[in-house]
Amino acid sequence: MIHISNLRFNYPNGGFRLAIPELAIDDGERVAVIGPSGSGKTTFLNLISGIAVPSCGSVRVGGMELSAMGDAARRDFRIANIGFIFQDFELLEYLKVRDNMLHPYRINRTLRLDPDVRARAARLAEDMGLADLLDRYPNQLSQGEKQRVAICRALLPRPEILLADEPTGNLDPLSKGRIINLLSEHARRCNATWVNVTHDHGCLDAFDRVIDFAQFGSRAVA
Repeated sequence: MIHISNLRFNYPNGGFRLAIPELAIDDGERVAVIGPSGSGKTTFLNLISGIAVPSCGSVRVGGMELSAMGDAARRDFRIANIGFIFQDFELLEYLKVRDNMLHPYRINRTLRLDPDVRARAARLAEDMGLADLLDRYPNQLSQGEKQRVAICRALLPRPEILLADEPTGNLDPLSKGRIINLLSEHARRCNATWVNVTHDHGCLDAFDRVIDFAQFGSRAVA
């Protein structure tokens, strides 16, 4: 499902470098990514999703070579195949909660917005404790509520690949358990590959494998 080979990446104006000689994640595998801040965990998710492209090497996802695709093709592939839970939520402030959840269906021609999708969105909102907040705007939500909206948006298209960047970072202990269980159930039901960046080592039992990114990322010494 995800195969990385001889990858090198660095930011043009920074000293950070990421080097991954070889890394494979199987279909349906649930992988936790840990490591110190600045070790490249978020960059790794951006490379898998095609938000970023490596300076050299190969990133293949679902049989597609992302680095060989143009920006628009990578964007369409990401929206159609990948559910990305961003650490900073990436909600649109001018859209209500309901419309933020449905937004991927309005910007990608491969996703069809129909009554079944709307009903599924309502069920997800109920599961996340958001049913009474669907007509609110993001600036009327707490950080934890914004996180849950972002999770609903990522899960709604039933993606084959789920990328989560600290999905429980803004949640209380009770909500953390509920979210991990919901993501785990989605991965099981859809046989989805789940890559989860986390600093919360208490949730690692939910995963098949743990990858420590301390071995990959580094900062250049001046």
